Amino acid sequence: MGESRLSVRVDERTKRKAEKVFQKLGLNLSAGISIYLNRVALQQAIPFPLSLQKTAKQAFLLENSAKEAVQQAVDEKELKGLPVALYDSALKRPYLKYPNGKKEYSLAD
Repeated sequence: MGESRLSVRVDERTKRKAEKVFQKLGLNLSAGISIYLNRVALQQAIPFPLSLQKTAKQAFLLENSAKEAVQQAVDEKELKGLPVALYDSALKRPYLKYPNGKKEYSLAD
C-alpha cells in the first residue's frame, strides 16, 4: 500500500503539547497521527467520545485509549515480523526496532 502525505493546520502550542505526549509514548508526531487515522478507519468512528466538558475521568480514558491504540499498532507490526517505528526520548531521535531487537536510528537530525 502506498503512502500519502498529509498537511494539517494546527496552532503551534497544540502541536508542541501533542509532540510531548507522543514523545512520552515513544512516538513522533507522524506516527501518532497515523495511529489515530488507522483507528478511525478501523472503527469507522472517532475513537473517543466528543464532549463540551473536560473531566478528569474523560482525560484518563482518552489517555488510556491512546496508549491501547499505540500498543495494538506495535503488537500488530511485531506479529507480522515488521519493524516498529519508535522514538528514543533520551537521544531525541526516531528509530526502527526490528523483530531481532536491532535498532536503526534515523540519519536525519
